[in-house]
Amino acid sequence: MSTMTPAEMAKFIGGGLLSFPVTHFRPDLSFDESGYRDHCDWLLQHGVSGLFAAGGTGEFFALTPGETELVCRAAVSTTRGRVPVIAGCGYGTAIAVEMARSAERAGADGILLLPPYLMTPAQAGLAAHVKAVCDATSLGVIVYNRDNSILDEHTLAQLCRSCPNLVGYKDGVGDVELMMRVLERRHREPTRDQARDRLPKERGLARAAVAREADDTHAAL
Repeated sequence: MSTMTPAEMAKFIGGGLLSFPVTHFRPDLSFDESGYRDHCDWLLQHGVSGLFAAGGTGEFFALTPGETELVCRAAVSTTRGRVPVIAGCGYGTAIAVEMARSAERAGADGILLLPPYLMTPAQAGLAAHVKAVCDATSLGVIVYNRDNSILDEHTLAQLCRSCPNLVGYKDGVGDVELMMRVLERRHREPTRDQARDRLPKERGLARAAVAREADDTHAAL
């Protein structure tokens, strides 16, 4: 079981480079645990602040839920508490809930909630999906805003108020105007509202990005 609170996990991974390792397979397409562990150990020698196990780059889409738990357990045993392990979680709500619980059993410190499969729900549906997953685990949850799962600033603020363990917001859209609205919403939230502190804070950086028409990119190994 993780010894980190959601807030501690969020603070830790916010302090440096994040790693999104690929998942290793044998020729028969079974999980190559030894190769995966060696790769994670190599990554940990380069000062990463968090390891995302079986996420989008980690072939989440190609793994069964049981294999995802195996990958997560391998990452947890390799890191040995040196950095937080964030496990991939997704698909429909019922499966995502089970995967969140599985990640917690495996010793992960948080989950990255990927978009639900295929459907493009309304904001109320997305909110219900995210809240169900948050309610199913004590781990910190990072919601991945991309593709068919794009939370607007109002829904995100609502979720931050109702889900104490929603501690992260990963942008995969590149919509700087949406990010600015999220930041502006944070700026307007009452100081007494603890949810305000879990919304992104780099308001000035977002404005600078608009001025530069910059793209936000990241790499994975």
